Amino acid sequence: MDFVVWCKEEGKDFNKIPIFVVSNTATPDKIQTYLQLGVTDYYVKAEKKLDEIVDEIKKNL
Repeated sequence: MDFVVWCKEEGKDFNKIPIFVVSNTATPDKIQTYLQLGVTDYYVKAEKKLDEIVDEIKKNL
């Protein structure tokens, strides 16, 4: 989470770059926190196949 906060700091050259989180440790609070921090999307590995995640990320880029 610290990395996302650091990346999204105002004034960083790359704070507009999309960030996608792929994890197996997801609680609704954790997902909501990441989304509020500015990640583009949060994927739970156990709920999707890797190729589905890759396809969704490609659509966002």
